[in-house]
Amino acid sequence: MELTTYVDHKTGIKFTEQNTLNEQLRQERILKQIKYIRTFNAVMFKGNDRSREIVKEALSWDMLLHDNPNKLEEHEVFEHLKNSNILVNNFKDAEDVFKRKKARHDIFSSSLEEFKETEEFQKARQQVMNVHGHELVDGTFLYDYQVDCAALIVGRRRLLNAMDMGLGKTRTTIGGLTADPRNKKILIVTMSRNIQDWEREIVALGFGDDYIELKNPSHMKSTKRIHLVSYERWVQETSKKLINPNTNEAYSSFPIHCPQCNEKWTWGHSACSCGFTFFSKRKKPLYKYFNRSYDAAAIDEGHLIKNGNTARCRSIMAIKTKTRVLLSGTPAENGASDLFWPLAWLLGDNLHFWNKVSYTKFEAYQTFGERCFKHVYGGIDKKTLMDSAGITSRTSNTKELWELQDRFVFRKLKSDEDVKNVIRIPKPIHHRLHIEQSEPEKVLYANIMTQFNEWFKNMQAERYACKMKGIPYSGSSLEITVWLEKLRRAASAPWLHEDFNNPENVPLSKLQWMTEHIQQRASKKEKMLVFTAHKATSEELGMLLGFIVPGYEAAYIHGGVPMDRRKDLLKRFQDPNDSLSILIMTMKTGAESYTLTEAKSVVLWDLDYNAKKIEQCYSRAVRIGQKYAVDIFWLINVDTIDANLHSLILSKQSSVDLAIDRKELDFAEIAKEFEGQNVAHAGSFDYEQFATEMLSRGNSRAEYER
Repeated sequence: MELTTYVDHKTGIKFTEQNTLNEQLRQERILKQIKYIRTFNAVMFKGNDRSREIVKEALSWDMLLHDNPNKLEEHEVFEHLKNSNILVNNFKDAEDVFKRKKARHDIFSSSLEEFKETEEFQKARQQVMNVHGHELVDGTFLYDYQVDCAALIVGRRRLLNAMDMGLGKTRTTIGGLTADPRNKKILIVTMSRNIQDWEREIVALGFGDDYIELKNPSHMKSTKRIHLVSYERWVQETSKKLINPNTNEAYSSFPIHCPQCNEKWTWGHSACSCGFTFFSKRKKPLYKYFNRSYDAAAIDEGHLIKNGNTARCRSIMAIKTKTRVLLSGTPAENGASDLFWPLAWLLGDNLHFWNKVSYTKFEAYQTFGERCFKHVYGGIDKKTLMDSAGITSRTSNTKELWELQDRFVFRKLKSDEDVKNVIRIPKPIHHRLHIEQSEPEKVLYANIMTQFNEWFKNMQAERYACKMKGIPYSGSSLEITVWLEKLRRAASAPWLHEDFNNPENVPLSKLQWMTEHIQQRASKKEKMLVFTAHKATSEELGMLLGFIVPGYEAAYIHGGVPMDRRKDLLKRFQDPNDSLSILIMTMKTGAESYTLTEAKSVVLWDLDYNAKKIEQCYSRAVRIGQKYAVDIFWLINVDTIDANLHSLILSKQSSVDLAIDRKELDFAEIAKEFEGQNVAHAGSFDYEQFATEMLSRGNSRAEYER
């Protein structure tokens, strides 16, 4: 019997045969004995019922490369066919394709450290030095670790640039992409607030005349080498609103009735059944115009595509280039599960990654693959905030996870020997402060907790009743989030709550501490950053803190502050002679991109659910250019949700450190950073016990149900 092979360059090797039905059935029995064959397609009739062609998927490239034979003819399948006296024709084409794919697979099968020992890496490093080894336009040079990372981009063409915040990911990535002559056209996607940073580094590397910011589809036809675009323009659809014929103004909101047929308007829709619409023209997002002219792509803030259901993630998945670089100093903000979609884009259609626990392939673009990845590497399911007593790791099978990362993730920390000796950034000093609330604050917080307790018990009773009746419960998780936000605000800025009562003007806990801290810093003429999770709190602090010391000015930045205003404030803050000395920023807006090395202290007024977001915040000051040890102050109101959030943060930080940096958080060392009321002196205090108590501080759900 003879089999003719044909090669599908994307999927693998398949067999075609034309024989009698009995011979086909015998052939199918033979092929079924081969353990790697997964599916058999249906019989396709051609001509008459005695002439049939059966197309069977025998081997995918993923499986062939995973088995890693030296030659295709040595693979178990072909040996089995040979032993079964089945002749395979047209084998040379399959062997040639396999050799090319195997050469690339072998590169990605090795770790980055192993690749750095190869001749290919040395050639790539020389390419980088030839293009960027001289003094740059801004008078600086690339550090050795930056040159290594750039060379890995050239040599591997798929890399997650996970250097710590402030170590020059932007500059390094541009250097790697532009040093490779194969990258004739480069696409860079970043946040709109980061555009200026990328432009600055592009100019510093000598490409100031060879880049364009994409604002419409026609710009994608530009012959400029570097195409820079914001996430917002890349993913968002734009539309032109119709003008109200009665007022000659654009519609500001949906009317109650359709202006054309007077029928009641259907909420959630932009067009009426009669054909009337608010929009005269809709424009597709830029990613819909992506074309194959791009040779390379870099995705900034790669952790933002951790959710495959978002439009942002789908827009990035549409980018198909041979060279792909992700940038993120915090690639896994909440645990190992965050790595799935970033790696899915990085590895692409043909470079699937394997689960070495069960030796199966994760399908990168399927939600099933995401569930598999979370199950194998993600550790436990998510814990609720109020269950902070039950903290466990969000990472599992760490050895296999580390082996996977070794192949694609370039990680450098400020504490690494080859980094700290050249950047010389002093290690920050953390102060975790226990602060006792004043009596008016305690009364407000207790009242809100009582209300929350009552609501929670009613919600539980309603859910149980629905269960007994066999009907779905209509409650939303958003409701509990609203209650948690009330508790957060009561702990961090109680004076903003409508029910706050302080007739005797008792000094408020965090404000009192902040007043003393500002006076100390002002006497030394040192500037400071303050981070809060809430927009209203940032505005209030921006007004209050600027009046404590004359000439020690304060200002705030949040998402609603215009970009020009932000740039002006940032420039003033970085000017050591400017009076702007306190900059209050929301964590969502201030956590990324900014360099604020004039700050000598950072105050975390309240906390975020995301541990790495907080690290990003204080890294605005702890980065290249900082000459002093920055003081980081964590303000934790005892017996409030602050303590629960702090426990959650330590849990997430420990899991991420284990998943990415291969070290567990040292709770004994963390405990030594605690300061404030009710904290004993070091000589008579068990720090480990104290840390354990802090991790279990706060209420559990069981207490709410009593």
